[in-house]
Amino acid sequence: MDDHVYSLYDKLYRQQNRDFPTSEAFLKHVAFLLAKADIMVTDWNESRTVSHDPNCYRSSTEPQEAIQQFYVLVLPVLRTRAGVSPDMPPEPRRAAPDRNISEVIHLPFTHATNQGNFVAIMREGRLAASKLHHSDSESFFAQGFKLGQTTWDDQELGRILHNGTTLSKNECGVVFLGLAWGTGEVVHQGGEGQCIAMTKPGKHGCIHHKRGRMWMISTQSHVLQGLAWNSQEKAPSSIFS
Repeated sequence: MDDHVYSLYDKLYRQQNRDFPTSEAFLKHVAFLLAKADIMVTDWNESRTVSHDPNCYRSSTEPQEAIQQFYVLVLPVLRTRAGVSPDMPPEPRRAAPDRNISEVIHLPFTHATNQGNFVAIMREGRLAASKLHHSDSESFFAQGFKLGQTTWDDQELGRILHNGTTLSKNECGVVFLGLAWGTGEVVHQGGEGQCIAMTKPGKHGCIHHKRGRMWMISTQSHVLQGLAWNSQEKAPSSIFS
């Protein structure tokens, strides 16, 4: 472990909550990823914790589950690297159809990836479009929730952190946390192609694909705010490494 990695690890370690600490092995893994992405100890202040209570989404007759804890590392440097304008996102607003004014929502979201893509995204400061099925795509799918400025937002944040960190494609154990904006229009019919068309630059920004239970977000309508991981996450390992 070189001096750069150690300085990152030391800061992460000192910011741990003693009631639910992350293993030293995983913190070293996170420090290694941050170092590869040219993150310095001065790029964040304090980490924060977010709780996820799965029992809020279960009936009283179902077995109760333990509350999960997540660490969130806010990294303003990602906005700088992406060149996101300081006046973004626009303020939320209600729709006024009679005045031809569309709704603007704020949408916290998570994104999971592998270690190689993780470093590339960190260096760019933004997510690229998903072009697996449509080469003309300028957007990507994500799990998120419409920000309501209520206490329920904290529960929903915990929920998407849980969902994001448990995805099979979360190969590095750390997920991105971002904020998107747009009309939030619900798409009841149609597939990925229609969602891609609706999230072209200058259109809806972000929309909800109801059947897929996912959000589609324009690459021009999001800002990455930081990273998150489950406090009980383990460092990746392989019998082949």
